[in-house]
Amino acid sequence: NGERIGVDVASGKVLWKDNYMREHGGKPDEAYNLIVDHEGNYWVLTNMHTFVYDQAAKQWYPSVNSFFEAHGIAPLPDPMQIWDVMVDKRGWLWIGTDHEGIFVVNMKSKEVKQFKNNKSDETSLSDNTVRHLMADRSGNVWISGYRSGLNQYIETLSGFRTLEMGDINTTVEDAPGNYWLGSDHRGIVKSTPK
Repeated sequence: NGERIGVDVASGKVLWKDNYMREHGGKPDEAYNLIVDHEGNYWVLTNMHTFVYDQAAKQWYPSVNSFFEAHGIAPLPDPMQIWDVMVDKRGWLWIGTDHEGIFVVNMKSKEVKQFKNNKSDETSLSDNTVRHLMADRSGNVWISGYRSGLNQYIETLSGFRTLEMGDINTTVEDAPGNYWLGSDHRGIVKSTPK
């Protein structure tokens, strides 16, 4: 419902409550997706908002652009639906969006790069709507595209390899290194990388 609540796991006692999201436009009936990055920042994604809690500053930001502005980073297109956020092994922030492709942000150098589909380039992103991002333990970045399969970022190409698999909504790697892909039409698919 837009509240963030701290709970002592052992006792079940509520330690604190925070209403920032509700007070800044979060709706009680929308889904809230929480992602914690490598610096402990909270990224709270909803259909209408992206809230960011900066652990170092101990401060909430009502949008990704206000967070970027505070860190000297150029703004992203606004309004924009963000579906997923992930940090890779280099510390680069990956932002998967609805219709705007992917933004990769180097928080140290303040550089922002956008990847979008280009129908005449087979190494471009397969779709501009990105539902899920995953970094495997080898450091490869995998991108689930809306109705367009799975993309693997190939850094030497500064481009992508696409695996045609239909609509992939989520991707996870298990302990032995298998990939599990959640799809709309094929159920759950297990893939064993070579």
